[in-house]
Amino acid sequence: MNVSTTIQLWGPCAARLVFSSSQQRVFYGSGLPLCDTAIMRTKPARSTGRAAVPTQSEEDGPTLSPCSKPMPNGSRQLQAVQHLRKLAHAAKGIPMPGRLAKARAAPIKELLLVSGLSPGVGSLSGASVEALGGRGLADLLWALAGLGGVHYFQKEMDAVLEAVDFYRQDFTWDALVDIAWALAEVTHWTPKLADLAEALKLRGGLKRMPNYHLITLLWSFAVLGYNPASLLLDTLTFHRVAGLRSQKLIFACWSLCVLEQTQCQLFKDFWKELGSRDLADMHMTHIVASQLCQIKMSLTDEGGVLPVSKALEGVFVDADKLWKPILSSTDYDMSAQHADMCRALHSMGMEYVTEDVSSGYAVDIAIPSVRIAVEIDGPSHFARNADRRLGPSAMKHRHLSKRGWKVFSVTAQDWASASSSITALSNLRKLIAEQRSTLQD
Repeated sequence: MNVSTTIQLWGPCAARLVFSSSQQRVFYGSGLPLCDTAIMRTKPARSTGRAAVPTQSEEDGPTLSPCSKPMPNGSRQLQAVQHLRKLAHAAKGIPMPGRLAKARAAPIKELLLVSGLSPGVGSLSGASVEALGGRGLADLLWALAGLGGVHYFQKEMDAVLEAVDFYRQDFTWDALVDIAWALAEVTHWTPKLADLAEALKLRGGLKRMPNYHLITLLWSFAVLGYNPASLLLDTLTFHRVAGLRSQKLIFACWSLCVLEQTQCQLFKDFWKELGSRDLADMHMTHIVASQLCQIKMSLTDEGGVLPVSKALEGVFVDADKLWKPILSSTDYDMSAQHADMCRALHSMGMEYVTEDVSSGYAVDIAIPSVRIAVEIDGPSHFARNADRRLGPSAMKHRHLSKRGWKVFSVTAQDWASASSSITALSNLRKLIAEQRSTLQD
C-alpha cells in the first residue's frame, strides 16, 4: 500500500514536502531528493508577462527513476532537520507573533516527527540520535531556537540537549558554535555548557577557531553568563586580531566585560587593536553606543583600567551623546508589579524616581536619599528554564553596586502571592533602615 502525505511549507525554500511510505523517500524544495536522482514533472510555465516560472501542482509529485534506491531513514531525518533549519532562517525577519504561529503549524510538527522529535514530548528516539549525529543535533537546536524563540520549544530543546554527548559525538566548529548561539538566542540554560566549552578546547580552542565564529561564541557565553575560563586563556595572533572589524572588536570587548574578563590577555589584545584604529568614520548604532558605555563603566568601576587612545576617547564621547538621550527618552509600559511597588514606597513616605538614568543605566525605581535601586526583574532577566540571572543583567547589578547603589531585586516570584509580596516589602523596609543608618554614620 502506497500512502503519501503532502505538506505545504512556507519560506523562500518552500514548495512541497512529500512523504511516501512505500518508497521511504522525502523530497524538499524543488522536489528532488538530496541523495538520489529523480525525474520532475511540472506543468507548462504560466504566461504572465514576466519571466516564466515553472509551477507544480499537488498531483504533479516527483517521479522516481527506475534505478533509484530507497533512501535510508537517517537521510530522511537529516533532510527534515535541514529543512527545519532553512525555515528557521527564513523566519528571522518575521515578527515573533507570526513566527510562533508558524512554529505551531502542522507542517513544522510533521517535520519534527520525521526528525524523531515528538512535539511537546521530552524525548528523542535513540535511532534518531544515531541518524542525526552531531551536525544534525546542532541543526535541530538551531532550528528550534530560530522558529520558537524564547517562548516555544523549551521541552523539545531539553530533549535534544539530553541526547547531545560532546565527548562521543563528532561536532564541527560550525556545529559547536551553532549550539552556543541557539542556547543564547532563547536564553536556555544547560549544565552541558561546561562540556561544550571543553569540546571547543579539545578542537584547539580560540586559537584555531575561525574568526567568523569567535564573536558569536563570546556573545553567546556572555548572554548566558557562563565564563569558559579555560578557553579565555587562549591568545590570538596579531593578524587574527587585526582581521576583525571595529564593531566586531567592540562586541568582543563588551562580551568579555560581561564575563568580568577585562584583565585577560584576550581583552587587552582586542582593546589595543581597537585603540590603534581611526574610528572617526565608524557607524555608531545605538547598540554599539550602549556597549561602549558599558565597557567604559567596566574599565572605570571594576579595576580594569587600560590605556585609552585619543581615538577611543572621541568614540566614548560620541557614544555618550547618542546613548544618554535614548536612555532618557525610552518609552516603557509600567507593569502592575512596578506600579504596586511605587504605591508601597509612597505609603512609606519615600521619595523615588522611576526610570532614573543618573547611574548610566535606566533604574526602574531609584530612591536617591538612601541610594537604593529597586529593579523589577521580570523573566527576561533570567534563563527561560532556570533560576539563573543572565550575563547582561548581572553586569548591570554589578555596575550599580560599584557606583554606590544598593540593588534591591524584585522578581516575579516575589510578587506571585500576597505572602511573598509582603515578605518582599518587609525586606525593602529593612534595607532602607540599614542604608539610612549606614549613610548617617
